Amino acid sequence: MTYFIFYRNLFSRLQNPEQVVFIQLGSSLWVVVIYPVRMARWVYRLLAFCCRWSDDYTYDMYVKQLGRTFFLRNVAENATMLGFLCWVTVLHFGPNRIHYPHFQFKPRDDEFDYKYSLTVRASAYVWASELVASRIVRFLFRCIYRHDVSAEAVHDFRRYPHAVPAMVLVAIHVLQNILFGMIHLSFS
Repeated sequence: MTYFIFYRNLFSRLQNPEQVVFIQLGSSLWVVVIYPVRMARWVYRLLAFCCRWSDDYTYDMYVKQLGRTFFLRNVAENATMLGFLCWVTVLHFGPNRIHYPHFQFKPRDDEFDYKYSLTVRASAYVWASELVASRIVRFLFRCIYRHDVSAEAVHDFRRYPHAVPAMVLVAIHVLQNILFGMIHLSFS
């Protein structure tokens, strides 16, 4: 989640919307390519050799773990984007907005003319491209490797029901960190 907090705040420093498009396109393409490759049996064998995994860590266990990792990545993407949009809105329209001049989106002479509506639209584009990339990867996992990430997550939540409230509490904690991180951003 920390990576996604940094990633969301990075967009505040970009010079124009085209940079957002290129960075997000690269990020989404990376996810669509790297996760299916990582699930390949030859990658498992290479990692097993390099990391000296014992025979107890089977390919099936590796696939399940990689699926869990991808599911948690998706949860982190969605939680941080929701938090980013909420906090930008609160800091822009809230009663303390005068204390956070960056979130009033008033342009300076040396930067692109960011506005609140542009920030929300760009964030929605980023979020949509992340959701599309996630669906593509899940489809590839199902078709190529016969692994359903969502079904595995539901199975895990039924097997470990205490994990759900823990994930919610961690997400809330991280969303608070997003707010505190955004408040302390210095763009001078």
